[in-house]
Amino acid sequence: MTDTAITTLPGTPLTRSELRVLRLLANGRTTDQAARHLYVSRNTVNTHIYRIYRKLGAVDRAHAVALGIATEQLDPSEITVVHPIATRSVT
Repeated sequence: MTDTAITTLPGTPLTRSELRVLRLLANGRTTDQAARHLYVSRNTVNTHIYRIYRKLGAVDRAHAVALGIATEQLDPSEITVVHPIATRSVT
């Protein structure tokens, strides 16, 4: 078993880099936006997302965010909730 396999086992705590990616996803950032924000490649972000899913047992981004909060690895106060309808201008 490689080091990568060991660190991506379900239940393993997320690394600082994985938590940064999860926070960006929780705030609605796309993979490309997260990569630009972190000054890393899209592939690096996708690797972090893959590991986040494995460690949390998540099936998609929303599930990963929910599980991050449920396992107290992600603080809900770090998530900015913006309602899309409230941001549209009404004419």
